[in-house]
Amino acid sequence: MLAIFVVIGVITTMLMATIGRGEWAYAAALFMIANIAIASSFVFYDSLLPHIAAPDEMDRVSTAGYAVGYFGGGILLVINLLWILMPRTFGIPDTVTGIELSFVSVGVWWLVFSIPLFRRVPEPPRMLEVGETPRENSIRAAFVRVWETFHELAVTARRS
Repeated sequence: MLAIFVVIGVITTMLMATIGRGEWAYAAALFMIANIAIASSFVFYDSLLPHIAAPDEMDRVSTAGYAVGYFGGGILLVINLLWILMPRTFGIPDTVTGIELSFVSVGVWWLVFSIPLFRRVPEPPRMLEVGETPRENSIRAAFVRVWETFHELAVTARRS
């Protein structure tokens, strides 16, 4: 599911390069989809931490991962700002093209730096809940669990 949300986020981010003047509804839709994708991908990304770090290493590994991510993102931001503010210096015809290339570069950056995660971090073993079997589709089981959680929250809210 992490890969699904990464791909959705990458595609919608790159599609932002196609937003034309006045297409605010299209821009808003892409923005919302991309934000949902990244937030959802973070849920699955964060859930991998206990599988790659010992309990006494989790804070260090998590902090280092976020620091490297923000540093890399900062580098790309500086590059994108230079493309937008001084496009001709980089052989870019105008600011609009610089903006469009920036959206594409963010999508490519996201995809490229996700590859090591998918190649090097093994899928954690599936934990079965009561009533589940290993033959069940894991994606379906995940959505059933989410539905059950929402149902339990609704029941709890009604009791309060």
